Amino acid sequence: MAHGETAGLDGAYRTLQDCTVPGDAGAVRHVLAREEGSGRIHTVMLPVAEAARDSAYGVRFRAEAANSRRLAGPYVAPVAGVAPPGAEPPWVAYDCFPALPLPAALAAHGGPLPTGTVQAMGVALADTLARAHANGLVHAGISRDAVLLTPYGPRLCGYGLVRTATLDGVDRGGVPGLDPFTLPPEQRSGGRPRPLGDVYALGALLAYAATGRATVEPAALPEPLRGPIAACLQEDPAQRPHPTVLAHDLAAAADAGVLPASVTQALAEQVRAHSEQSATDLTATAPAAPVPAPVDGFRRLLLTTLGIGAAGLVLGGGGAAVARAVAGTPSSGRRPLYSRGAAPAPLWRHELGGDVGISEAWRGRIVLITSDDAGTSALDLRTGKQLWSRSDLLPYSPMKVLGDGTVALADYSELTFFSLRTGRILWKETDRNGDEKPLQGLLVATEGNALWYVMIGSGDHDYDSDNTTLVGYDIKRRKETWHTPIPEQFRRVDDFDSPPLLTGDRILLPSDSFQRSFDDPKLYQAFRRDNGKPGSTYEFKDWEATDDGTLLAAGDLLVYTGAKAAHGWDPRKRSDRWKLPLGARIPKGSVAARQGTLYATDEDGTTYAVDMRSGERRWRRRTRKHLANAPWTTTVLSHSGRTVLQSNGSEIEALDTADGSVRWRLALTGSGQDAGGPAYLAGSAPGMTLVQHGKALYALPVD
Repeated sequence: MAHGETAGLDGAYRTLQDCTVPGDAGAVRHVLAREEGSGRIHTVMLPVAEAARDSAYGVRFRAEAANSRRLAGPYVAPVAGVAPPGAEPPWVAYDCFPALPLPAALAAHGGPLPTGTVQAMGVALADTLARAHANGLVHAGISRDAVLLTPYGPRLCGYGLVRTATLDGVDRGGVPGLDPFTLPPEQRSGGRPRPLGDVYALGALLAYAATGRATVEPAALPEPLRGPIAACLQEDPAQRPHPTVLAHDLAAAADAGVLPASVTQALAEQVRAHSEQSATDLTATAPAAPVPAPVDGFRRLLLTTLGIGAAGLVLGGGGAAVARAVAGTPSSGRRPLYSRGAAPAPLWRHELGGDVGISEAWRGRIVLITSDDAGTSALDLRTGKQLWSRSDLLPYSPMKVLGDGTVALADYSELTFFSLRTGRILWKETDRNGDEKPLQGLLVATEGNALWYVMIGSGDHDYDSDNTTLVGYDIKRRKETWHTPIPEQFRRVDDFDSPPLLTGDRILLPSDSFQRSFDDPKLYQAFRRDNGKPGSTYEFKDWEATDDGTLLAAGDLLVYTGAKAAHGWDPRKRSDRWKLPLGARIPKGSVAARQGTLYATDEDGTTYAVDMRSGERRWRRRTRKHLANAPWTTTVLSHSGRTVLQSNGSEIEALDTADGSVRWRLALTGSGQDAGGPAYLAGSAPGMTLVQHGKALYALPVD
């Protein structure tokens, strides 16, 4: 259709007004059209004529338009309808009237928009991106034609225009239907759209709104916009800001955004020209909060947006609240750090040297960061800052942090105890002659002043694997209290496939899967905690020796996750008291428990809450992501126990432990080669959950 035509749209709409600026070579066109059935006026988006002639483009256009219904937030243009298959041209209708596409708004204003308006628009759209990315969505369609200005703030449409224009792997230079200057550099050669590409596109869009030019050097931008937009336009995606950080930076120095009178007048003229639609209809897409008069809609937009999407997402008021929680200050009545449905921004980010291990948080304040190459360091959870580092403490086996802040480390030559607060060596284990005792193996468990570890070699039997013993050690007295030989099939020189378990008066060691066939059952050997005397051998017939399930204690029961089921096993009867079938295998690390409830996520992405005493399923929740073969799949509970978090190959999902409802989803963008990669839930502390993503550790606020 040429500008000004009023042809029908597949019989569903009658075109009233073309809102496309004559001569503008944009990615799409917008028209105002009246729906034939209801009489309501919608803003309808269509592809440019050259792109519309490609039938494959039309198929992808409809698909992306339908997917855009998944977007949420107050600044998303609500989808009212999508063209049926075979409709030419394809279209998508938005319940958004009156509205001006951004180029039309600049044309109505006679030039660039005021800086305050651009800032307020940027805050709103950055919040929308944060919500999309938290739900695993990449917009991949932000352009000057994808933003509609209304009396109640901007509305984002155009979802998936990059994916619509061409498939990944195909050069996108000069492709019809794309706005070249908003296309991130990594996507121009066919790269897959990722979250930080949306940030680049938003920066280019804001630069256009502030200058009226498609391409502009950041130095030419007004001062309040220069820094944030320059950060968005970095060639390296890793250098671009997270959308919530961008929203904060734009808002920090923002004057109250005002929609220019010229744009407000153009919107009012739309209403007058098509006055058959009632005033009540015109407010249908306005925010649920009290609607401001159109002339100061943008004046209040900034405050509204900050209240919805940015409160507590940076280290300001929200960070202080978490610091109080970590320090043990009562938190009753404190403001939530994020709104339900919107994922929180990290409280801090700490760069890691490479592959590391992370200990449980000591008193919610300090964690150990360990690396076979770099040694050991300690991190302050309140600030994310390193407290100390030692290259001579190499963790060849897991360390154990004791209640008083002492850390025990067993490596290939000695048993070392050092201070978590300072890193200072307190003492090393020696034998009666004062010589260092040869050790090889790993720590099993600690409780109070008692510590248990596996030792390979003793005295004249230096590093003799046939002389493997389980050792009891009194930390306060600094001496061994007993040692007992370990049967061959329970010796683990390097690591445990399934962790040992401390329960009642027993220590349970798992069998060595390398010494048993694939379909043999998993075995656990019991030892007395006080004297090391061997006890019963437990055989779990529905748990294959090579499977990496999890064993937990629940009163007089042992609860374990087998191939596709959870079991409540009675040690006295040597049989299941209950068995609950699950949909798929439970990966290692994807089980957590608190106050008699087991939380487990299977490979199909279903999380279960199970009563550990009765086996009754309390709830289950299926995520949208398939977890089979996804690395770093983990499940942890928040410190308060109110949230269960599970990670998969692309995002973190936070569920309410009461009913399994989704609190929020978060897709971490990462940096460099880690962009878009999987995240590992490393543990919880009061007010936060720790997430390892690539070579960085994040603290996310929870509860």
